[in-house]
Amino acid sequence: MGLDMYLTGDDYIPSFDGGRRPEREGYPVSSYRLDMGYWRKHAPLHCHIVSTYAKDVDDCREISLSEEDLLAIADVLRKKALPKDEDCNGFFFGSPQQWSEDREAGAKYAETFERAAAWLSRGAWRSVYYQGSW
Repeated sequence: MGLDMYLTGDDYIPSFDGGRRPEREGYPVSSYRLDMGYWRKHAPLHCHIVSTYAKDVDDCREISLSEEDLLAIADVLRKKALPKDEDCNGFFFGSPQQWSEDREAGAKYAETFERAAAWLSRGAWRSVYYQGSW
């Protein structure tokens, strides 16, 4: 058990133009869900996203992120400006030693958010969500 963190993208397939949606096992497909990122027990990142984009409500729901939000998160990661260890508490959240390693990998994680922002900017019918689960 522990904090599992997911970044997903939904690519909605509109049908209003008279076109048919693709089918899967006889059912129309209304969207494709993309796995854009995954982290395990990166509590400082989780705490930053929850406090900034979910008003400190950590209820394991999807948090919608705009292109600007994604780029802002990437900037925080690159600048190593995530919350301090003492602000990241939770039974399933891992340890400060692990968080130190995650902070050092900030640039790598930033690329994930920048790539998601670029993907989001290329389509009108797209959404990106962050969700933590513990």
